[in-house]
Formats: sequence, C-alpha cells, structure tokens
Amino acid sequence: MHGQTIRANDIVVLRWGAANRDERRFACPDALDLSRSDLREHLAFGHGIHLCPGRELAHAEVKIAFDQLLKRLKFPVSRH
Repeated sequence: MHGQTIRANDIVVLRWGAANRDERRFACPDALDLSRSDLREHLAFGHGIHLCPGRELAHAEVKIAFDQLLKRLKFPVSRH
C-alpha cells in the first residue's frame, strides 16, 4: 500500500479520520471548503454497499443539535 508491504501477521491500524486528510486524494484536506467538488467522497459514512446504517440518524442528530444551538444563540434557523 503506497509503496509499503503489508505481510501476514503485520498489525494494521485503520485511521478513518486520517484517510480524509490524504493530500494525494483531497486538495487542501485541512481546509473547510463546502463547495469542493469531491465533498461527498470522504469516508465518514462509507460508500456504496459499505454505507453506514446510522448515517441518516447521525445527520438528523447534527441538524437538531445545530438548530438548538442557533435557537439558544438567537440566530434565525432556516427550515428547508
């Protein structure tokens, strides 16, 4: 993998957060750019048959949390 040999019985540690920061895959991986063309290609919720079954719940929880935060800070909350 990327020039490294993984042999039988080697210990491999998966770091999903690090995968989303690979400069070979994502331009400026540390920048928050919500308009980037590959926005939906990160590994946070998987892809295809490996899609996280809790994805929709996580999205709903984040929306509710931000709605409540903005409400408490007295920011108008858009209901799309």
